[in-house]
Amino acid sequence: MLPDVENNQAFVGGPAEYQAYQKLSLQKQISDANLQAAQMNQMAAMNSMNWSAWGGWGSVGPMGYPYRYGYRR
Repeated sequence: MLPDVENNQAFVGGPAEYQAYQKLSLQKQISDANLQAAQMNQMAAMNSMNWSAWGGWGSVGPMGYPYRYGYRR
């Protein structure tokens, strides 16, 4: 057992436990990175869905009116 007085903690275990701790810490870092990437992909997909759902700006006709609203000669 190793006391850490500054942080009011005590470390218990040997080299095998410390290695297990390091492995779990790395797994958590990887999991957090995967979660962040998945959330970013989800946001990107939702943003692209929103733009394509209403067709974007469409093409612009005379006087700035879009063609898709029936202003076509």
